[in-house]
Amino acid sequence: MTLDFNVISKSLRAYLEIYPQEAAELTLLTAQLQDHDNGLVSRKHMRGHLCASGLVFNAAQDHVLFIHQQASDFWMQPGGHYENEKTLWDTACREVREETGLSDLRPHPWHKSNLIPFDIHTHPIAARPEKNEGEHFHHDFCYAMIATQTETTPQAGEIKGTRWIALSNLPDYPGLRLRDRFLPKIKLILGRT
Repeated sequence: MTLDFNVISKSLRAYLEIYPQEAAELTLLTAQLQDHDNGLVSRKHMRGHLCASGLVFNAAQDHVLFIHQQASDFWMQPGGHYENEKTLWDTACREVREETGLSDLRPHPWHKSNLIPFDIHTHPIAARPEKNEGEHFHHDFCYAMIATQTETTPQAGEIKGTRWIALSNLPDYPGLRLRDRFLPKIKLILGRT
């Protein structure tokens, strides 16, 4: 199954209507989509490839789940490479299930009126000679989701641990990748100022 690049392009355009200040950092993704770069769906493509992740809220929406990824040694939202799913939402759900063991996931209600990702972010990835990978870029489409369960099972060999973090503690929580990027968007989707 192949992703529809027209759908991805439309999603990116709608996202940039809400967050026009992020256009400059998404120029590589924009160019790859304009070039119809089929390498976007291959993790071996070093120009840049698609990933998806989930910012997982608990049912009360007062905590979010972060994983401690072994390879990068960062605390971050669960996510990973596109692997031939029908949509990037499907990729995000698969990655959350694999990395945390959470299975009952649903889109955050914000997505009902905003059919776009919670966040789109292009970031560099360091070379990993042990995997025969050079430096490259990930284009991460992050979706806000709600899990009804809270007990997690970290993926062996990949994830050092998981942690539900109270939203009230996020501003001061050390070591969270993308914390400062996510905070204003979390406030937006929860309707807080």
